[in-house]
Amino acid sequence: YGLVLLVKLALFLGMLVCASLNRFLLTPRLAAAVGNAQSATPPLLALEASLFREVVLGFLVLGAVAYLGTLNPPIAA
Repeated sequence: YGLVLLVKLALFLGMLVCASLNRFLLTPRLAAAVGNAQSATPPLLALEASLFREVVLGFLVLGAVAYLGTLNPPIAA
């Protein structure tokens, strides 16, 4: 139970890292490319890839939560 919970928390932390990268790194790069009339393709592809990773991590978190729901929690000593 504890190991699955730690995996779920690690996956969620990965989602937070992806979201932070999107917000503070990739989105400003995309805005700068569009604002300077440069090709927005590389920043857009990077943002798409990051969003895809975040969605995959979200589904893995849901899978871990579903699996946790089938397990008995440890009994407090």
